Amino acid sequence: MISGITSTPSTQEVSIALNDLESMMAQWLSNIPVVDIGFTPVLEDTDVDPNDESGLTNNYILVVTLKLAELLAANYGKMLPLSLLTSAKQAFEGIMPITPPEMGQNPLQPAGQGFERTAYAPTYMQADTE
Repeated sequence: MISGITSTPSTQEVSIALNDLESMMAQWLSNIPVVDIGFTPVLEDTDVDPNDESGLTNNYILVVTLKLAELLAANYGKMLPLSLLTSAKQAFEGIMPITPPEMGQNPLQPAGQGFERTAYAPTYMQADTE
């Protein structure tokens, strides 16, 4: 429950929240890097049922709950406490797959210390041959 919105959500509000959950999880799966936490999406031809199994393990339920609360609060124009927003951000960053950034060779880097020039990378300073 988000303070000031509702304590007992109506069927329509539950349906909206479940659709928001489905959309959020679809976005996580389409992001780069992909965040796949085992969520079982609803088939396109069926309605979202709150009693369906999500496929989430206990490790990920808190992350999804925090991010869904953040999304629902924004949809209803409510502000969440900064501590909750921080927890949601940290929890989401905790499940992001870690991929080191790709490093390219700098053609301006001088030779040596393992840097090898290729035919496409000119030397840093060409010596006069005259």
